[in-house]
Amino acid sequence: MWGAECEPFQPGDIIRISKGIFSRHKNKLLLRAGKRGSVEKVGEFTMLFVESPNMSEMRYVPDTNQPSKLVPQSQLTKS
Repeated sequence: MWGAECEPFQPGDIIRISKGIFSRHKNKLLLRAGKRGSVEKVGEFTMLFVESPNMSEMRYVPDTNQPSKLVPQSQLTKS
């Protein structure tokens, strides 16, 4: 998420995204609620979570076996 979608939330908030969309920007995946989706806060610091790996910082590339599927670059099988 980015921009105005992030403003109501703080790190550690637990959110639910319905009908969200993924897009790709500079080889990174972005998750957004979009025009038809919604995002709501459902909790606050009530669950354990891990900030690593940061999925937004991972580089995604087309899968060598299924080019329409994106995978983290580190998961590509080496031939």
